[in-house]
Order: sequence, then structure tokens, then C-alpha cells
Amino acid sequence: MKFVLPLSTLYMVASLFATVKAVPSATGSLRGSDTTATKDNRSLSYGAENIPLNKLTNEQLCSWYICPYAPKLPSDTNMQDLVEGFLENPDEFCEKNPTLCPRNSWNGEITMNCWDTSEVKSFAWTFKNQKEFNESLHCWDTSSAEDMSGMFLNAQAFNQDVSHFDVSKVTTMNNMFWQATSFNQNINNWDVSNVECANAPKLPSDTDMQDLVEGFLENPDEYCKTNPTLCPRSSWNDEITMQCWDTSEVKSFAYTFENQREFNEPLDYWDTSSAEDMSGMFLNARAFNQDVSHFDVSKVPSSGY
Repeated sequence: MKFVLPLSTLYMVASLFATVKAVPSATGSLRGSDTTATKDNRSLSYGAENIPLNKLTNEQLCSWYICPYAPKLPSDTNMQDLVEGFLENPDEFCEKNPTLCPRNSWNGEITMNCWDTSEVKSFAWTFKNQKEFNESLHCWDTSSAEDMSGMFLNAQAFNQDVSHFDVSKVTTMNNMFWQATSFNQNINNWDVSNVECANAPKLPSDTDMQDLVEGFLENPDEYCKTNPTLCPRSSWNDEITMQCWDTSEVKSFAYTFENQREFNEPLDYWDTSSAEDMSGMFLNARAFNQDVSHFDVSKVPSSGY
């Protein structure tokens, strides 16, 4: 699905710098120049007195003006580890990794905003539990992103514009903004057509999973007539699937699939991070043989499963 954002990212970014004072020029000024016709303006990024910001795309603004020396991150970069290391102790991190500490060209500050993320495939858990983080990411390029699971999970202070994020290749966004309590930005322009569970219904913490599963598997068509909100369709094949239930707040999975002898469907998107009881979850589910290595059982006592 695609939506149109009333105000473009371009003008949003332009407004950020509309009051920036001129920086002494090292190689000349952009005054009077039409930068959209210039292939490489990086050497001119310091002559910013009258730069025509409203003519620049966000990519041009970042690569030519704000972050002309952005380090390119590899496609397999572990963004969570990288961000944790940087935020924990920026000075020590930059001493060890000077190439990963570019400076913003208009104020000289070291910033993560100037990392070239254009090839990074996974942004999963990038800012997980970074409760005080609230810095701009308007120069991040997410055009290669495939996984944004929990990207801002519990990033309680974060409330920056991310409408420019390219999520067209993203297939999973589970809990991307879960407990990001300050976030209140418009992202209706995102293309989430490849996200398998884009409209996952959130189940209450006290959900009786055994009853829910039994009702669904006994007669899916009849069940969905009476419970349409609990019958999300996969964006990939339009099939109704339990995989797209948002189970992130469910506390008990006890006996969920007990005696479901023929059940053998993937549960790749189930989030068990709140689970406290998994007793007999797959008891006598003889056909079941799916990967559940992603299940979070950190709150489940050893006797609970």
C-alpha cells in the first residue's frame, strides 16, 4: 500500500537549515548556483551563505552539504552493536574507530546521522532500549533495508521525522516502534507492500492462546466471519495466517497447540518477549517441526516449558 505525505521531506529538511548562519567558504560560494545540475558539489559544501536548499533533494543535501565524507557501512553491519558502542562512549568509540566518526560540515559535530547506510540490509533492534536517544536521522538511506524489527523498541524519547525512510524492500517491521512512547510522526507515505504482517492485530496480555488457536484451526472461515480483526492476511500471498498475530504482550502460551496433531505452520513473526508460561505449548503437536529459535524465553522460568 502507498500513501502520500502532504508535506515533502525536502521542505522539512530545508526548514532545518533555513536559519543556519553562513560558514566561511573554503573553495567558493554556492550563491546563484543551480546545484541540481551539478554532478559533484562536495567541494562547495562550505560556501553555504545563500544555498538554494529548496532545490536540493534530501540525498543531495546530505551528501553535498551536511555529510560530504560519510563512511559507507557494509551490507552486513550489525547496527545495534554499532549504535550501542557509539552512544555508550562516543570519545572512546571514535578513538578506536576514527573512520566511523564523520563530522557534520555545518556545525562540526560528530554524528551518526552522517553514516552512509545505503547498503545496510538489517536495522533490526538498532535503537532498542536507547531510552534517551532523540537525534535526527534524516541523512540515513534505508533503500537496502529488509528487516526493521524492533528498530526503535523502547526508544522512549525518540520523536524525529523518518518519513524519508525507504522501506520498499522491508519484509518485517515487528515491534518497530513498540514502547517508543514519544514517537508521533507521520509515516503514511511509507510503502509497506512487502511487509508480510503490516496490519498485525495486537493480542491482549491475558489472551487465552489455546482457545484462540483451537477456534481458528477448527474452522478458519467461520472463525474469521465472527472475528475479522483476528484474521490478518499475509502481504506476500494474501492468505489468512496466525503468523501475523502480534503476540508481543501475551504472558501465557501454555498448551497453545496441545493436541493440534497436524499443525506445522511457521511462527516466524511471533514475539514471545512477554511470555512467562510456555507449559505444554506444543504438547502432542506431532507434525510440528518449525524453527522457533527466535522465541524469547528470558521471562519463562525453567519449569515453565
